[in-house]
Amino acid sequence: MIRFRFIPYLCAVVLGGILFAGAVANGVPQPTQGDALAHLKLSDDQLHFGNVESGSTTTRSEHIHNTGTVPIVISETSLHGKGFHVRRPALPFTLMPGADFPFEIVFTPALAGHYSGNFTLQYRWSGTTSHSSSRAIKVFGTAGRDKGQIEADLSFLHFGSVEVSGKKSIMETLMNRSGDALTISQVEVAGKGFSFSGINPPVTLSPGQSISFPVMFAPSLGGVASGKLAIHSNASNATVSVALAGTGSTPGRLTLNPASINFGNVVVGSQQNRTVTLVATAGPVTVSSAGINSNEFSISGISLPTTIAAGSSASLTLTFSPQSSGSATGILALNGSSTSSRTTASIAGTGTAPTQHSVDLAWTSSTSSDVVGYSIYRGTQSGGPYSPLTATPETGTTETDTTVSGGQAYYYVVTAVSVNSEESVYSNEQKAVIPFP
Repeated sequence: MIRFRFIPYLCAVVLGGILFAGAVANGVPQPTQGDALAHLKLSDDQLHFGNVESGSTTTRSEHIHNTGTVPIVISETSLHGKGFHVRRPALPFTLMPGADFPFEIVFTPALAGHYSGNFTLQYRWSGTTSHSSSRAIKVFGTAGRDKGQIEADLSFLHFGSVEVSGKKSIMETLMNRSGDALTISQVEVAGKGFSFSGINPPVTLSPGQSISFPVMFAPSLGGVASGKLAIHSNASNATVSVALAGTGSTPGRLTLNPASINFGNVVVGSQQNRTVTLVATAGPVTVSSAGINSNEFSISGISLPTTIAAGSSASLTLTFSPQSSGSATGILALNGSSTSSRTTASIAGTGTAPTQHSVDLAWTSSTSSDVVGYSIYRGTQSGGPYSPLTATPETGTTETDTTVSGGQAYYYVVTAVSVNSEESVYSNEQKAVIPFP
C-alpha cells in the first residue's frame, strides 16, 4: 500500500519508480520562475521558397529570438528534406535574452518537382532545474524544368606573347549540355586585336552537340591586351563569357654584317674563311636554323638554335672550298621564330686553277773520268731524309722539278754516279721555297 504524506508547498511523489519534483498547486506540478522566463520566438513557422528553376539556388535568411529573460543554449539543429541545407553559427550557441540566432536555409533542387522538409532546433536552459526542448520549421519549394546550359570548353584564352603584325589562334568549343536543342543567337568579341571566325549565328545545337571555332589575337601595338568573348543563347545561362588576354611584343630584327660576301679568287682544292656577324636590333632574336644552297660553301662556328639579345651580336664562319674552276654563288639563309628574324645574304667566289710551280736545278760536272751520270735527291726538311727525284741517273748537269706544291719548302742534293754504279757523297744542300698559290 502506498501512503501519501502532505508537506506544505513542496512534495516528492514516487509513482511507478518515476520522481517528479517542483512546485505544486492542488497536487499539479508548476514551472519554476526560471522555467517560466525561458521563451523562443520563431520569425516563421513555415518557409515557402516558391518556384525555383532546377539546378539553381535560392537562400532564405531567418532568425530565432530569445524573448525570455534567461540565456538559452542552442545545442543542435537538423534539416531533413532533399534539396535543402542549412547555414548557421557554430554550436553550441548561447542565446542571451533579447538576442537572435541567425541562420539560412538554402534550396537547391536538382530536378523538377515538389520539395518539402523540416528544420529542427534543439535547445536547453537552466532554471531551478535544467530543461531542454525543440522547435521545428517546415520548408517547402517547387522546382521548374531547367532549360539546360551552353558550356565553353575554355573559360579563359591566354595567347601569351605574340609579335606585332603576327597572329595566334586558339580553338574554343561550345557544347549543349541539355536535353533540348539550344540556339546560339549571337557571338560578340571585345578587346583590341581579338577576333573569331568559323561560327555564324544563329546556330542551333542538338542535345550533346558541340561546335568548335578559332579565336585569334593579332596585336597591332606592343603591350598587354585583354578582352572578352560573349556567347548569347536561349539556354538557362543566357550569356557565356570567355576572358581573353595576350601581350603584343615588338619583334626583334636580324641583320648581317657584311650584308653580302664575296670570297674573290680561291685556288681549287684549297679553302678560304670569312666571318659574318649577326646583329639583333629592336628586340631579341632567336635563330633556329641556317643553310646555304651550294655545296661549295659551308657554315661553322655557331650552335643553333641560339637567341641573341637586343643590341647584342653573334658570329658564324663561312668557308669557300671551290671544287672546280669558275664562279660559284649561293644564298646564306637564317631562319627564326618570326618574319623579322629571317634574313638572307648573297655569297660569291671564283675557283681558279692552281699555279703550276717548278724548280730548276743545275750543278757542276765532275772531273772524274769514270763518272757517267748524276742522281738528284729531294727532301722536305734540311739534312734529309732525301728521296730520289729521278728513276735513272741524269747525264747532263741540269734538271727541272715539276712535282712541287705551293707554299712548301724543298731541300735538294746531287751525287755523281760511276761506271760501276757507285755514288759519291751528297753535294751541298740547296733549298727552294714554293710560293702560294
